[in-house]
Amino acid sequence: MKIRLQPWFTDACSTFLNNLFKWYPNYTEGNVTVLEWGGGNSTFYFLQKQCKLLTIESDDHYINSLLELAQGLGFKVATTNS
Repeated sequence: MKIRLQPWFTDACSTFLNNLFKWYPNYTEGNVTVLEWGGGNSTFYFLQKQCKLLTIESDDHYINSLLELAQGLGFKVATTNS
């Protein structure tokens, strides 16, 4: 299942990120690493862009929902408690 999610970013930020993901891999080996505070549409946006992603989220029920959806879409995910 392929979904397209639009994160809650400004238009300028979306343009910047889309250009970054278009050109950055040509200049480096490996994936872009992202630290995200609060999961949601942006989580799946970054996962679709093949980023190495760390999402900080405090709501256990919401975390489980994000994990289920991400796994259902075929993304490799893991959790940790700190």
